[in-house]
Amino acid sequence: MTRRCLLIAGVFPPAGGAGAVRMAKLCKYLQRRGWAIDVLAPPGELGWARDTGLLDDVAACAVARPALPWRWPATVTGLRAAAKDPRAVASPSRMRRAALDLGRILRNRLVVPDELLPWSVLAARAAKRLVDTRRYDVVLTSSPPHSVHLAGLAVAYTSNVPWVAELRDPWVGNPTRGHAGPMRRSLEHRLERMLVTRADALVVVTETMAKDLEKRYGARVAAKLNVITNGFDPEGIGAQPTHRENSLFDLTYVGSFDSTLTPPEAALAGLARFAREHPELASRLRLRIVGSADLRAADALRRHMQETPGAAVVVEGFVSHRDALRAMASADALLLVLAPGAAWVLTSKVFEYLGSAAPILAIVPEGDCRELLRRCGGAAVFSPHEVGRLAAHLAKAATSRQLPVDSPRNSQIIADFTWPKLAARFDKVLTGMDRATRQRAGVRDRLGR
Repeated sequence: MTRRCLLIAGVFPPAGGAGAVRMAKLCKYLQRRGWAIDVLAPPGELGWARDTGLLDDVAACAVARPALPWRWPATVTGLRAAAKDPRAVASPSRMRRAALDLGRILRNRLVVPDELLPWSVLAARAAKRLVDTRRYDVVLTSSPPHSVHLAGLAVAYTSNVPWVAELRDPWVGNPTRGHAGPMRRSLEHRLERMLVTRADALVVVTETMAKDLEKRYGARVAAKLNVITNGFDPEGIGAQPTHRENSLFDLTYVGSFDSTLTPPEAALAGLARFAREHPELASRLRLRIVGSADLRAADALRRHMQETPGAAVVVEGFVSHRDALRAMASADALLLVLAPGAAWVLTSKVFEYLGSAAPILAIVPEGDCRELLRRCGGAAVFSPHEVGRLAAHLAKAATSRQLPVDSPRNSQIIADFTWPKLAARFDKVLTGMDRATRQRAGVRDRLGR
């Protein structure tokens, strides 16, 4: 018997990025496990990054896209795209920089919980109509943006369909979003409490996120917490070429440089010291950046290129997920960076790095990512302050064109993070909602007497 899930997602193909990749792979492999998936997502033109290649994974989904009564201005989308493209913002005009900074301040301080709130109201109405006319086994909401959970909350209060809420990033205490005083903090705490209390099951992507929620809300919430990490698609990884295109040692970074979570400064400091101490080797190493960067990170890249003689830095900007996998496969080593406050971050990139053939040069603090790399091997791991050790390691890599790693890659452990296995764990969570439905119905019956 086919089971049916209603997925409400604020990021969904043809949008690109890590969140869209997770949604695409989850749909792809849940459908193989017998789930029919209906999707409510924003219109395709929303969001700065587009990756139409991900549509292949969700082709069998029935996708509805409630649209706001006004069109999303092309200028806003253009500004957001420019704000993420390190080639476009390397030296932005004062007017553009001011517009980007103002937009970020207004978003962080005035829009609660995020800019997708108006769309979530429409999504709640559309979800209610679907639930009233079609039988669903479960409703799944996935954030960020966190406002999608308000649509799930509305469905949970007006129907008996069980609700699973997934948080890919923290809500309360998320360092990427500015908070404007105690009033907003109080409101976001209340919204998060409503979410974790009302949802029948919760999914988070790291152990640290689970521990933080358990600490705030206690055993009642801990009992319904499930940790299902990001992962990699073995079908996509296996299809990529592994040839090397030149004689340089290619250190490749794939993804977004974010000044709060994934700042480039520690890596650039190690590269600069390597170039100063080993000028005869500097021309043998190239940093290739395949992805995006915010304003501060782009400024750091520009300064590095200006101040480091012989620095070979190639900035390619955002590419499709398929092309990103090709870039990983053709690299001599893959660069991974995390800020000291980002102990909870485990994006899909980390697992796709592990699934590729290339060794990983990781500059990460103690936390979920560092522990994962210790278990999986195939990486040379550094703390952000170990600039001298990092420079010496780069010299060894440039000399031999091979990155020395701390321990061999453990393929058996890495295989646990393939999307077929992760989807099996998700399937178990969603299937368990039959019991939650019966329990909720029983509570309502008792309350009605």
